[in-house]
Amino acid sequence: MIAAGTMGYKVGTSSLQSGHSERLIQIRLNRTQALKTDLEILGNNLLVAAEMGRVRDSVVAFHANLKKNL
Repeated sequence: MIAAGTMGYKVGTSSLQSGHSERLIQIRLNRTQALKTDLEILGNNLLVAAEMGRVRDSVVAFHANLKKNL
């Protein structure tokens, strides 16, 4: 009886540990994907911000040249 109880305990514990490990791995994968998405969005926003400065400078230069030629 004691041997069967011990084996049942070990099998149950092993099963719980396996399920817990799988859940932690899934959480880590989800967080990794979320972080990748956030970094892509940040990179895109930085590119837009960098281009905004260039566009602003181009518009200012265009207007300066337009006023000079009129």
